[in-house]
Amino acid sequence: MINYIRNLLLPISLYSNFFEPECENYLPLFLMSAPLNKSFWRLFVKYSLRTLAMLALLMVLLVAYILVTDIPSEESLKHPDIKLASKVLDTDGKFIGVYQSEFRSLITYQEINPHIKQCLLAVEDSLFFQHNGIDFRAMGRVLLKSIIFGDKQSGGGSTITQQLAKQLYPRPKTKHKNVLYKSFALLKSKIKEWIIAYKLENLYGKEDIMTMYLNKFEFINGAHGIDAAAKTYFGKAQKTLTLDESATLIGMLKNPSLYNPVRFPDQVLKRRNEVLTKVEEQNHLNLTETKELKTDFTAYKRIETIDTIVPYFKATLENHLAALIKENNIKKSDGSYYDIYSDGLTIESTIQLSMQKHAEAATMEHMEWIQKWFGYDWVRKDPWTYGADENEKKIRKASLEQKAKASPRYEALKKKYLYPILSTLPVELSEDDIRTIIAYEEDVWMMNGVDENRKKKLKAIKKSKYFPKLKTSYLSLQDAYQKAFSTKVNMKIFDHRKGVKMVMMTPLDSVRYHAGLLQTGLIAIDPHNGHVKCWNGGLDFDFFKYDHITTRRSIGSTIKPFLYTTAMTYKGIKPCQQYQDIPYSILPGEGDFKNKEPWHPENATKINTTLMYNLYHGLLYSKIYNCQTTQRNRIRRAPQRITGQNGHKQRRKTAQWKTRCATTSFYRLRSSRHHLTPAYCRLCYICQQWRVSQTHSCKNHQG
Repeated sequence: MINYIRNLLLPISLYSNFFEPECENYLPLFLMSAPLNKSFWRLFVKYSLRTLAMLALLMVLLVAYILVTDIPSEESLKHPDIKLASKVLDTDGKFIGVYQSEFRSLITYQEINPHIKQCLLAVEDSLFFQHNGIDFRAMGRVLLKSIIFGDKQSGGGSTITQQLAKQLYPRPKTKHKNVLYKSFALLKSKIKEWIIAYKLENLYGKEDIMTMYLNKFEFINGAHGIDAAAKTYFGKAQKTLTLDESATLIGMLKNPSLYNPVRFPDQVLKRRNEVLTKVEEQNHLNLTETKELKTDFTAYKRIETIDTIVPYFKATLENHLAALIKENNIKKSDGSYYDIYSDGLTIESTIQLSMQKHAEAATMEHMEWIQKWFGYDWVRKDPWTYGADENEKKIRKASLEQKAKASPRYEALKKKYLYPILSTLPVELSEDDIRTIIAYEEDVWMMNGVDENRKKKLKAIKKSKYFPKLKTSYLSLQDAYQKAFSTKVNMKIFDHRKGVKMVMMTPLDSVRYHAGLLQTGLIAIDPHNGHVKCWNGGLDFDFFKYDHITTRRSIGSTIKPFLYTTAMTYKGIKPCQQYQDIPYSILPGEGDFKNKEPWHPENATKINTTLMYNLYHGLLYSKIYNCQTTQRNRIRRAPQRITGQNGHKQRRKTAQWKTRCATTSFYRLRSSRHHLTPAYCRLCYICQQWRVSQTHSCKNHQG
């Protein structure tokens, strides 16, 4: 065995002696003892051929191994992994949304801009239409110029087909690996790409391969494919790009991170001119004027993959579709389930876009009005401290802090101050764990009630060498949090009229503001077939992801329209039929209630007015007592809203209204378009004017 290895390595000795005879003394002794009774060249050829044969055998074995383990089947190559968005249509076939994980606009070969084709072929693969996936001439150039002579500007040897293969089946990551492993992984990846490129050439035409490559390539900043890149960086479709813009995007193919127009515009300009130089050489053109142009990136805008049309409905529909696909065993040809984010499905929904727009407009109009009155009640009160003892204040403060720390702003601070030390710990810790350990230093009772396994882990961390640095990082994070969230900055907040409004406020005030907004949910269902016609789960999906339609919270008075409708439908009760507000008792066996004990339903206020009112008023006001209280509150606030030359007289009259309302116990119902009214004072809800009389007499709205 030793002799065989010595004979294989003998050519190395001969090479060394031939080129550098002085190195002979430094060769291993077992090599120097090789029999040299034959001529030099016969030995050189003999053992060189043996070495080459051994390398060829190893290469064949490696190729066979790759063919068996790594090469995808033809079926997989016929369905390449290019994620396509799924469209959601309304009941009339109108586009209302999209499910997509990557912003990509697919194009056909006929739609590709001629400038794009020209630049691509000139820079990446000038013999694209002549080779069968592997350009041996380019490989020889790389071997001679790049490897032997070290010319890094000579260009690469990969064809467009090989680059497509690399896009479809990325190379393994070799970061933090040794040189030997990296070299072997590179060789293996190259062989794999050559084989896949050859198979792609047999399955697809040249035009299809070029189109797939341009549609697949990621141009960073959320742009996948050439058309998405054109819309992201230049704000227009790729078919309208100029030559310099086309050269810019094609130049990014070499290294999109290095030639990022957003971060490195100077390098992008240099690379663009390199592409234009190649175009000049290939097509015998003079592009001096084009090279002097400064490419405009002012239209740059990162396109988000989330659209804002019926977003609450789409979020709920996503889970429903995933369950539906599995329940019905809907699979692709390769046996996997369809994915709405990558398989380009067309989803027909029952939503009607016109009704959805009316629903959203009605929601904003109503919530703006009700938020205004809510603000009147809390204008002089802090909801985080009002009516709370010290313990309750701590609970509310912790709740506010929890909302603030759930924001992306705080997450960014954690990445800066806390994550570096957390990545070095032998165990995983949450921020709550760190807070508990630090509190345990001051109060040993803080570990009471903690799970035994968790308690053991926390105590071990406290005694470890990591704790001092961990504590310092956490306290630095809290200091940064206090400073960042108490400093006024430009904040984007929700506005009922504009949708989004920019204001100067602290991030903590922004959290308080959004926490004080009333929320709602609106859904319309066709009673004949159960089709959902419109779905609005909240004020704005960008600010409030929680869907109030699917919530399991108590529905409260929302049940009344369904209850009253059922009563009118099945019991023949008329809308104007009046009932007295007195205590009722329902005995066992009475009606269809099936109660085993007497049931005494009560009002929320525990007070019965003995007055008569119908379903209309019951639905509109819920309870006359509440309406009476609300009227008194509005009268009490009326002087603050009265202005003008006669303000003094109006304030005096308001004092009289307060006295009359406070001393008068008789209230009567009056059917009105607007409200239920006390006998001696009345507010017109349209013009907001108070009047004192037994009958309503508003100068703007009579009757």
